Amino acid sequence: VSLPDLSNNLANIDVLIGESLKNNRNFVLANLNKEMAKLDYSIANSKRFPVITGNLSYGLSHSSNGAGIVVSNDATGVSGGVNLNYNLFDGLKVKTQIDNANLLIQSNEELKKESEKTIARDVYNAWNGYQFSLQQQNSENQHVALAQLALKRSEEAYKNGQATALEFRQAQINVINAETKQYNTGLAVLKYYYELKKLNGSLVAS
Repeated sequence: VSLPDLSNNLANIDVLIGESLKNNRNFVLANLNKEMAKLDYSIANSKRFPVITGNLSYGLSHSSNGAGIVVSNDATGVSGGVNLNYNLFDGLKVKTQIDNANLLIQSNEELKKESEKTIARDVYNAWNGYQFSLQQQNSENQHVALAQLALKRSEEAYKNGQATALEFRQAQINVINAETKQYNTGLAVLKYYYELKKLNGSLVAS
């Protein structure tokens, strides 16, 4: 199995965790719910303060009278006012809204932290598994090369009468066993590789 090293393609473990957090639905949802709870808290808290309202108006009037006498009258004016409103009997309801919003903020913060810890743990496990599998794969590649070299020598010895058929057969079995382990470690590399790709959101289903 031949795959590019994730350390080259995806920078490092910190980048992987950051990308995984950004693309994880549970983490994004917890963060969004926390921000919405903050907005609810701000709205509820604003009800504790008096509300000031103002109004401003401008008027223009004109009148005239005939009957041989021209009389006209023009009048303009500006008026305005300011009102201060405060609900003295709704304090308990507002306090309840504030407390509920604050609890939601704390609850979603905990969910966010738990989600972050879970994602980081999963990425670390997959990353370590990937690195360990790569090392095993390199080791098994060497074992296969050595087993194949031993088989070649055993075959020559067998042809020259310096090795028995049983020894030659054992050399063949050793190659098969080495190649089987090589294949299995390759599967492990693939498994962790795609697990990391899935976690960081770069694995797109076709």
